[in-house]
Amino acid sequence: MASSGEKAAVGPGGPRLVVGYVGPLVGSQALGQWGSGFVLALSWLPEVREVDVFCPRPSPDHPDEALAYPPNVTVREAYGLDHASSLWGLMRRLRDWHGDLLIFSSNTTAYGRDSLSNVFGLLLPVLASRLLRRRTVLVYHSSVLTSDAQRLGYTSRFDRLRESVACRLEGWVFGVVPTFVLLKMYRDRLAERLRSTKIRFFPNEFLEAIPTIYLNGLEQSPPPRPAQPRTTLPTVLLHGFWGPQKDLEGALRTLQDEKVRGLAFRLVLSGSVNPHFPGYAPRLSSLCSEYRELISEREPHPSEGRMASLLAGSDVLILPYHASGGQSGVMEMASAFDLPTICVDFPEYREKARTKSCVTLVPADALGTALRAVLGGQPRSADRDPHTREKLRIARDYVSAFLKSAQEAG
Repeated sequence: MASSGEKAAVGPGGPRLVVGYVGPLVGSQALGQWGSGFVLALSWLPEVREVDVFCPRPSPDHPDEALAYPPNVTVREAYGLDHASSLWGLMRRLRDWHGDLLIFSSNTTAYGRDSLSNVFGLLLPVLASRLLRRRTVLVYHSSVLTSDAQRLGYTSRFDRLRESVACRLEGWVFGVVPTFVLLKMYRDRLAERLRSTKIRFFPNEFLEAIPTIYLNGLEQSPPPRPAQPRTTLPTVLLHGFWGPQKDLEGALRTLQDEKVRGLAFRLVLSGSVNPHFPGYAPRLSSLCSEYRELISEREPHPSEGRMASLLAGSDVLILPYHASGGQSGVMEMASAFDLPTICVDFPEYREKARTKSCVTLVPADALGTALRAVLGGQPRSADRDPHTREKLRIARDYVSAFLKSAQEAG
């Protein structure tokens, strides 16, 4: 991933902030979509002079999208996922960094599948704050204190041991470093469990969609229209990192039943195996084989350019969850394109759906009924105009409000 060129000049409003970001970008893992959107939104704020990024080296499983960041963003590939020793190199880089605010984006598994890497990674904000004396805040995406780890697929004896250690460690870190969570219900849950009023809420919107919008030059133009003529069948999209936390089999079985009942549609199955559940790969392959006549198109690793056309050209997205571990990045992306979305009802998605009129929440056994209603009552993809410029403005405003709160907290 290439770094930026010249730094932005100080604007007429006087000195502006130099912000550091530590976390994934597009090309590394699941949190990378959010990370790139957050960095881009930061770089567009008039109060930010430059953004210095310290990110992991891209994963070979998620090819670099060659996202060209604005000139006031410098990207440094500072550590490796699953390489705890490389985090010492990251600490040396942070020691030599002298900006105004350091923002960590993390969760319990943000530093890969290696337990030691994640323990050390969770300690980094504390070390940066206390040892390096940097003004530091933490954005925490999902916590073992707020989620059911077993329902998310972490079921082994070792997983339970890791959960116990993580609970204690997270509780301590949240008490030391000003911490922001992305759901109001998580703030309330942590405040009650930890008896702390220090946890803050960051009501972010559409950040996961920003890289797709930005890379495709859709800031002020409508998204690409579907290539098929309007007389073709409606397109159903299944997209995400697949693993035991999602009920892909149930969704495919429901779609198969609906097709037998006479519902006509094209099905696009997009996305690869969740990197934290590599053992799910044979199951995903088996499902693709079992339902090969149902699946019209398979997109294992769609590029950002392809994601724009998938989101704009589909007529409905189905999100079949077994459990929720935080906000849904796929829901945020789809909502930015006004793509009608059917999602299994969990409290986390209920909270986010309050600001998204295109989302329908249903029990897991009602996906088929909801699908028939959406396809029968929504305009086709060619008729949608999602006003992406307005979505970017909303995202930028929330990041600006977060930055003010983070300065006060840090």
